[in-house]
Amino acid sequence: VAARASTPAVRLCCTVQPDMQALGEGLWGLTLVFPDLNRSVIALQTSADPTTQLYWRGPDAPAEPEAVAKLSGSLEEVEIDSVHLKARRKLTLYTPKSPPPPEGYPVVYMADGRAVSGFAWVVERLIDEGVIRPVVLVGIWSGEGRATNGGFDQRNREYLPSPKVDPQAYADHEAFVLKEVMPLVEARYKVSTRRADRLTYGFSAGGSWSLSFALRHPDAFAQGASAGMSAGPGRFTFSGTEDVTLYISAGRYDQFYSGAEKTCLKAQAAGLTCHFAGMYAGHDPFVWNLALLDTLKAVFPARTEP
Repeated sequence: VAARASTPAVRLCCTVQPDMQALGEGLWGLTLVFPDLNRSVIALQTSADPTTQLYWRGPDAPAEPEAVAKLSGSLEEVEIDSVHLKARRKLTLYTPKSPPPPEGYPVVYMADGRAVSGFAWVVERLIDEGVIRPVVLVGIWSGEGRATNGGFDQRNREYLPSPKVDPQAYADHEAFVLKEVMPLVEARYKVSTRRADRLTYGFSAGGSWSLSFALRHPDAFAQGASAGMSAGPGRFTFSGTEDVTLYISAGRYDQFYSGAEKTCLKAQAAGLTCHFAGMYAGHDPFVWNLALLDTLKAVFPARTEP
């Protein structure tokens, strides 16, 4: 990979994220070796020019998830004046066009809620094709704020389950979801309140939150899923009594891959059911999309008539 830039440093993103080497006269370079190129999905851009992207999909790589041509369900933004966060926070909700079942739609509570406006198009494709049950997506927008308190910004302070980050910010966000978001969603929308019909999902730091949140509230959630989560096994303690099924995915070229895999192994050793999926990709939206769709297929498959 070669780049021309006048900046003092150039870093690659996002499948892999190393620093590039200065070659002189504004040129930067790096040689990358991928162990299984034919199965890989690789997206690269430089910090000096985020508008130019190199993209590679190997002939044996999974297909890009297909989206509907036109969204039939509805996307809606809701704003909450949160008591627990002492700030206004937005939600993005997707509701399918199909009528709800008697018990209500299954519901996915998602970190980094802005992403729901993109996820909805590929999720609706699975609904229309009869692969999964119609589901509601509840996207909880992340907090905004500069890095303080050990270098963590507001998003990470609310998402990372660690006493070394910001336990109070995590607890405030936890209360916001439990006592404000979920009651609002259940009052306004035809969603199920059964734990088997609830799923948490997130990616990167949001994936750390989605697992920890489900594990902390097994009375409310029967499953939690993450993609490329940034927290490693040291951030999680499993008692073995949590009746929560975990779905953990990560790109094999992601710097967080090893930690994600070890977290799943640690959960299994404690007696939990944990499904791990490694993809020949990195820390990028391809993994986020595929992980979400694969988890929905496993957790909320379409019902078959007897």
